Parts: sequence; structure tokens; C-alpha cells
Amino acid sequence: MTTINSVKKDSIDTMCKKNCSENQVYSPQRYSLLAIQSIISALLNLLHFPMMLLTFLCLLPSETNTHQLVFNLLFFSGIATILQATIGIKFPVLISPSNLFISGFIFILKSPYWEQYSNADLYAMGPSLRHDEFTNRSRELRGVLILSGFFFSIVCGILWHLPIKLPSSTVSATLISFSLLNINQILSEKEMPLFSILAFSLSLVFYCTKNIKIPFSDKINTDGFYVNFKQFSVLLSSIIIVAINNNSENENNKLLDKAIASHQWYSFSLPFKDFVLPKFSTKSFVLLPVFFSQFVASYCCFRALNKEKEIYLKALLLEIIFNVVVAAIGVIVPMAIDPTSIGLLQMTKVKHTESSVIAGGLIVLFSIIVKIIALFSYISYPVLCGINLFLHGQLLEKGLEEMDSDKTERSIIAVSVLSGLVLSSSSLGMERNILYSIAVLIIKSPVLITFIMSIVMSVVFKMFNNK
Repeated sequence: MTTINSVKKDSIDTMCKKNCSENQVYSPQRYSLLAIQSIISALLNLLHFPMMLLTFLCLLPSETNTHQLVFNLLFFSGIATILQATIGIKFPVLISPSNLFISGFIFILKSPYWEQYSNADLYAMGPSLRHDEFTNRSRELRGVLILSGFFFSIVCGILWHLPIKLPSSTVSATLISFSLLNINQILSEKEMPLFSILAFSLSLVFYCTKNIKIPFSDKINTDGFYVNFKQFSVLLSSIIIVAINNNSENENNKLLDKAIASHQWYSFSLPFKDFVLPKFSTKSFVLLPVFFSQFVASYCCFRALNKEKEIYLKALLLEIIFNVVVAAIGVIVPMAIDPTSIGLLQMTKVKHTESSVIAGGLIVLFSIIVKIIALFSYISYPVLCGINLFLHGQLLEKGLEEMDSDKTERSIIAVSVLSGLVLSSSSLGMERNILYSIAVLIIKSPVLITFIMSIVMSVVFKMFNNK
């Protein structure tokens, strides 16, 4: 009986690999479904997390600047996705607003560097004062975005021309730390009910079940059914849960609904119509550790997708140059590779870029006809958190796959990841001293601490081995 089950399991896995191979050509309808699924998976980074910035940027949901922010985020995310799929990494991944940057930016805006305003204060300020405050803050953010982009493009060029290659333990440890950071952020949400996580996890149990037994299996292509469910489990599960329970809302849902409801059906607003020059201020330099964390995370994500140095460095350089260009135009949130799209790729095994190109085109369309995105806003925040929780688990699995079997490397990964988690949980606060604030941000970044610790330990172990 065990032999029969193992043969059946092998046949299913073989069928899955055959159907999901790079040479397999799918229909346009299938590519479109994969594109919609990837957009649903990235909705937290595309819309919900940026909505957290409104108060800190002195914006109200129904204001013109909010509409401009939503348009910029969607429009340039779609353009960046198409560029990465065609001339960059050439994998079906999405580019979305950087969650690492948003969380770091919110942490800094809660510091003494910027004055804090409540919603009542914003309403009392009036439109002109809110616009002036938003303009000043966005100018400073764009300035540090441009400066950091130039710096990291030089770093990327050095990596390109010098025979420098990070050890696999560093890549694996950084991916693990990155996925754990995102998982911890989702689980720490106050309005993230445990029931939603459990419901979504249970609905995906079938994805993890290799040995499938379906009634009337002689009339159903069980292997093909398994492949279809494996590729579209996120889409199907989200639809099922939305149909069962769509009463869960939080502040992000309300802000998003207000922003969409007050928007026109059709709107194409040039991002540079109210162009102002970026501002280079010293207090914005405290954001450099946040950009460094995103640079490290993007580097490891691109390298995990493609081991060829020229390809993953070209994709990384394209991401940096794109952020510099759009920051010069007027975009205040940098774009980065969406970690959920790597988890989706890890799950579906579909490596065709057609779905990513379609997804990029749809996101550009949604930026122009914003009210189409209202359909996706019906997917409640807890459901999206459940989707992201599962896909970040897939990214964690990808990080574990990058790990070598060597005991030394496993020790390096374990110690560096643990160090990042422990140090980042410290209760240090920001002060007006720039160097102190930069040090605090480095310590509070588990991705950066893990990256630095793994490199230092790898160098130390290599020196001992040489001796």
C-alpha cells in the first residue's frame, strides 16, 4: 500500500513539474487569471500599507494629493513590473511600493524629527496648510530617495565589476529574516483576527496535500486538478472566504473606500503637473538604513530567482534607477520587488513572464480607472493578511532551499537570524542626534543586522579554515 501511495505521489509531482515547466504554453485566459491572482496577493503593498502614510503625510482621503498618491503608486508599479518582466529579472514577479520603506518611514515620522498631527488637527489646518506640509515632507523624501539611489547604484556597479559574490548563507539568512519580518508585521496587526488566519490556512491545506483522493477519480483528471488548484489556490481561497465572511473591516479599508468613492471614474493626472524640486535636508539622512535594508532584501530576492550575476545585478540596478527617476518626477514611495510574488512563484512554479506583463498592464489601467480597484477593496483586510501570511511562508521556504547542507553555514544562518530578531526587539527610541538615530534604525532592522552578522561570521569562519 505504501508503494502504491509513493508511486501515485511521484506521478502527481512529475505531472505537476511537467505542466508547470518553462516550455509549457498556457492560454491567454490562464495567464490573465495568474495575473489577477498576483495582483490580489500584492494588494497589501499596493494600496493598504500606503494608506497608513496618509496621516503622516498630512493628507485626508478625499484630497487631490491623495488621489495623486494612489495614481502614482499604481501607475509606476505597473510600469516597473513590465520593465522587470521584459528587460530585468525576466521572472513573473510584481513590483510594488516598498513595505520596508513604509514601516521605516512611519517609525521615523513618529520621532521628534517631524511634528505629529491627529486627524482633528488636519481638518483644522485647512487645505492650503495641509498642501504646504505635504509638499515639504514629500520634497525631503524625494531628496533622500535620489541621494540613496545614486549611492546604491555605485555599490551595484562595484559589485558588477569586482569579483565579489556574497556567500549563500548570507542570501539564505537574509531571505529568512525578510520573510519573518513580514510575518511578524502581519501577526502584530491589532485588527487581524486569528479566525481569519486559521480559515485561510485551512482552505489551503489542499495545496499542501500531495496524495489526493477524489470521488469518481476515474472520470476526473486528478493530476490536472491538483496542478490547477496548486496554481490558483490563492485566488480560489480568497473568493471562497470573501463569499463566506466579508464583514471584517479596519481603518485601512475605510480610508481606501473613502479615497476610491471620492475619486472620478476616469482620471489621468500627470505626476509632474505640480512639480517642485526635491529638498536635500540633513534630517532625511536618517532614512539611509531603511534604504540599505531594502537594497539588501532586493539583492537577495533577485539572486534567489536567478543565480547569474549579470542578470540579478541588472535587475537590481534597474530597480534603483527607476526609483531615482520617479523620485525626481514626484513619487515619494520607492518601488521594490514584492515578496509575495516570489512566494507565488515558489508555489505555482510558473516562470512565464506573460502573466507579469498582463498584471503590470492591469495595474496601469487601474491607476487610470481607479474605481475598478473598488472590486478588490471588497476583499477584507484580514483575508489579504491571510494570503500574505501564507505567501511569506513560501518565501521562507525559498530561503531554506538556498541553504547549503554544511553545518557551518547552518550555524551562521541560525545565529545571524536570531541576532537580527533579538536586537530589533530592543526598545530604543529616536532622538534629534542624526548619528544616534541612524544607529537606532540599524539596530531596529532585523534584515540589516542579519545581513551584516552573516557576512562577518562567514569571513571569520573562512579565515579559521584557511589557517
